[in-house]
Amino acid sequence: MKNENEMYERYIDELNKYLKTVDFKKLHLSVNSTTKNDYAKEVLKSMTEIFESIYGNEPLTRNNFSMVEVPAVIYSPNNLQLHLGLVMLDIESSGEHWGSTFFTPFGIIEDDFSELTESQKKYVKNEVLPYNYWYTVKVDGDIHVDFEAIPRMVENLIGEYLNNDIIQEFSL
Repeated sequence: MKNENEMYERYIDELNKYLKTVDFKKLHLSVNSTTKNDYAKEVLKSMTEIFESIYGNEPLTRNNFSMVEVPAVIYSPNNLQLHLGLVMLDIESSGEHWGSTFFTPFGIIEDDFSELTESQKKYVKNEVLPYNYWYTVKVDGDIHVDFEAIPRMVENLIGEYLNNDIIQEFSL
């Protein structure tokens, strides 16, 4: 098994360096535009490339990893809003979802409600929850995969990754 802790720390360090360059207001507008979403696609691609530079581009398996945080598109069906972000998956438990990080117009919001301000809690409650997500990396043995429930606006962002059999759906 690879040294997951070292890989995770390197991944988060590299990702944080990159995220310092992201304009989150521009990202939010872009990710929710059907015609001007190039910036969102660029951010998602960069996040995926950072992930693959650390973890490789082979499918994540329970033989190699236990917990992994992966780039994702997060979709709120109640208000048809999209966010880019990260989802934590338990690879040993067939891709079980363990948490999410949302990229909002106000910056990065973790789904750990204990550390959110009241305005952040309100934003997540009104703009994000409940949500589905689809990620851009390959995960073997994920029993939560649903190829039939991809909204077109999500498919528009992750279409180039769909041939990798990597789509994940989750609802709170």
